[in-house]
Amino acid sequence: MDWLGHHPHVFIIRRLWYADPIDGPEADADESISSLDELNLEEKEKFRYIYDFGDNWEHEILLEKILPINEKTQYPACLSGKRSGPPDDCGGSVGYINLLNVLRDTNHPDYNHWMEWVGVDFDPERFDKDKINLRLKTTW
Repeated sequence: MDWLGHHPHVFIIRRLWYADPIDGPEADADESISSLDELNLEEKEKFRYIYDFGDNWEHEILLEKILPINEKTQYPACLSGKRSGPPDDCGGSVGYINLLNVLRDTNHPDYNHWMEWVGVDFDPERFDKDKINLRLKTTW
């Protein structure tokens, strides 16, 4: 999503809550000591990710396919996607829809404010797999 990670979040996998014990909600496990491969998830299994309990971004994640490890690939890696992620702190799904509506109307009274906030390079339709993988490479 290209979010900054400033907000508490939780992964809910098989009814167990995995979170950061310092700033996350009370959880069943520390997310930093659990990896997805250790959980023995199966293809087509789903779990939830909730980010920013104020904006309340709720995601359902589907494990579509388990691929063999490629020794030439640095993990984690993004394989594909669509569109840009919503900016952090834009007000959840309702706020993001409002933001997109404002950006479509250059005459809207809030247009300049939101353009300054998201930046002139923001394009909700753009997906840049290389940029995402570079960020994953430098973050992990």
